[in-house]
Amino acid sequence: LVGLFFRRENTYINSFNIEKINVIKILPNAIKNSINTLLIILGTITFYMILSNYINTIIHLSSMSNVIIKGILEITQSLTILNTLQMSSIIKEIIAISIISFGGLSIHTQVYSIIENTYISYKNFLIGRIFHVLISVFIYFIIYLAQ
Repeated sequence: LVGLFFRRENTYINSFNIEKINVIKILPNAIKNSINTLLIILGTITFYMILSNYINTIIHLSSMSNVIIKGILEITQSLTILNTLQMSSIIKEIIAISIISFGGLSIHTQVYSIIENTYISYKNFLIGRIFHVLISVFIYFIIYLAQ
């Protein structure tokens, strides 16, 4: 649904000539680009995990606040903590769906840094993630009420 909403009539298509491909020149650049991308991803995850743990150390948060702060920053820690909380499963499921659908600032930072010099709009990505949260929670309620 989000893809259909943001699809443009005139999209940029990168065409290339297969005969001009030189594997010896392309392979090292592809490896360098892959390593740089992996370092961006790992560094971003590490930064937001350290930041969320630091915030929790300074401000002793309740378990629910801790889940929300960690969910906003980096999703894996928040989902681990959410699993241990003693609360209604429907609330846990809605929080988990929202956190996974939005992705957290860690994922947004990674995506922004990867698409920075491309034709892809981060604004559309962000709006798409917000729609993803709304659509996911809506579908969850439809399925939950149908049971």
